[in-house]
Amino acid sequence: MSINHSWKKTLFAVIKIAISIAILTLLYRKAQDGNQFSEIAQTEKNWTWIVVALFLCAAAHLISFYRWRILVNALEVPFTTLEAVRIGLIGSAFGLVSLGVVGGDSLRVVFAARDAKNKLAQIFGSVFVDRAIGLLTMFTFATGAYLLIDIGIGEADGSKKLSAIQLLCSIVSAATLAGWAVVLGFLLSPRLLGSRFVEKLKQLPKVGAIFQKLTDVVLLYRKQIPTLAYCLLLSIIVNLCFIATIYLIAIGLNVAHPSLDKHFLIAPISMCANAVPLPGGIGGMEPVLAFLHDTLSGAGETAKHGIVVAFCFRVTLLVVAALGAVAWFVNRKQIRSIVKEAEQDE
Repeated sequence: MSINHSWKKTLFAVIKIAISIAILTLLYRKAQDGNQFSEIAQTEKNWTWIVVALFLCAAAHLISFYRWRILVNALEVPFTTLEAVRIGLIGSAFGLVSLGVVGGDSLRVVFAARDAKNKLAQIFGSVFVDRAIGLLTMFTFATGAYLLIDIGIGEADGSKKLSAIQLLCSIVSAATLAGWAVVLGFLLSPRLLGSRFVEKLKQLPKVGAIFQKLTDVVLLYRKQIPTLAYCLLLSIIVNLCFIATIYLIAIGLNVAHPSLDKHFLIAPISMCANAVPLPGGIGGMEPVLAFLHDTLSGAGETAKHGIVVAFCFRVTLLVVAALGAVAWFVNRKQIRSIVKEAEQDE
């Protein structure tokens, strides 16, 4: 790996961290101006619900790690649940602090492929499919909630906020329909993989290689429909855990909050925002969650604490990352060896 390439990677990581810090600083100042933190400090908390929320958040991560293990095993790559959980936790920590080549997903790939280097591309595909299933499930939850639940935004919230949420939900709904159309089309009609349109996509500069990998992934898993269905079920459980986590945090803080059914819209969209290319998604999820929480709560301006709820939810995610840091410390020699090998191959 060249020095210039390493510096570019590090510089890009530093810029992302700076963006995250800037967003969090703006949100913190907004919360301070609205006395949100001081008001929360004076309210009586229900710590039981907050602890339950923390356990549900951890459960969501553990189930997602197990989901990836199922996808890896479908490739006939030996990988235990304990290994998947261990490297998944470490990957969560790496996603926050890694300034080098190896991020969370890259670490998962090189770790799973350490004894199956001939299947490196397939294992990479498993990570992509795992992410795709997770995102598609989130989008589907949000779309279903938008179509079935009365958002009930009061006039006091203004037409701009209503229009913003409707536009956001329309984009999410369109993306959901497009995603399911592509998935079902490729799985049910393999001829599409050889169509002229797909072949032209493969020849595009830069992104052509990505389309090639995507078609390879489809070919790998299109004969694994039961496995994909099982992973989809696990993804549904993961989303339910995150929905309950955010809802219980608001209850535990004893603040005005949207009803449980509205969290079927709030949580998936917030978690999708958490997937933006920032360290651990920090700075992407918080403003989205705060906006949706405050707007859909129907509370007055003085009773809005969406930013505090978003920060508390971030803390639960950071706790999982902290567990990953502990897992890294216990396995640091092995992980350092894997990271060094991956950076040399980059």
